[in-house]
Amino acid sequence: MPAQKDYSQWTLEALLIEEKIFTKNRTLAVRIMGVLVVVMVFSIVITEIELIYFFAPLLVILEFFRASKKDKQNLEEIKAEIAHRNAK
Repeated sequence: MPAQKDYSQWTLEALLIEEKIFTKNRTLAVRIMGVLVVVMVFSIVITEIELIYFFAPLLVILEFFRASKKDKQNLEEIKAEIAHRNAK
């Protein structure tokens, strides 16, 4: 597991770029999860609950949720550091 990043050492420009990256990644993850939910529902309706078509997207969605918790924490740290620097 990688070490926690020290955002206090980063420049303001780097923090803003990292914030944009995290925001875009979060938006992409939400869209992918939405598509996977549609695949799950479609597979239930069409294939009459084939387990592989239900559980494979479910596992991917759960992995996105797990990863999004870390990303959300990092994004909050970045926003806090940006707010701290803007307050000076």
